[in-house]
Amino acid sequence: MKNMKLYVLGTVLVSALSVPVAVRAEDVAGKAANDAMKRPPAGERMIEALDTDKSGDVSLEEFQAKHAEQFKTMDANADGKLTKDEIGQAHEAHKAKMKERMQEKHERMKDKAEKEAAPAEEAPKAE
Repeated sequence: MKNMKLYVLGTVLVSALSVPVAVRAEDVAGKAANDAMKRPPAGERMIEALDTDKSGDVSLEEFQAKHAEQFKTMDANADGKLTKDEIGQAHEAHKAKMKERMQEKHERMKDKAEKEAAPAEEAPKAE
């Protein structure tokens, strides 16, 4: 009888502790899906960024023009060549920019979570 009580108690505890984990997993998955739905697919974003003549596709010239801009940005001494140092500096600058963007995104998500978690102020009841 004692073993049966322990078995039932264990089952109840495991079940009770599993529910919040499952609900949280669904919540996280749902938010990720919603975030993914807000942004257009990568191909669309690439065409938006590169399609300068708005033809709906990216020509070789449009593709090369964008990369020529990036090359000029990376070519610190404007000699028409990229050195290991210039590539390394560009990479470090890109990493710093991405880190900053991720920190900003983290702050926005944190602020949003805090707002959602804050209890709504109750309106005074009319008597």
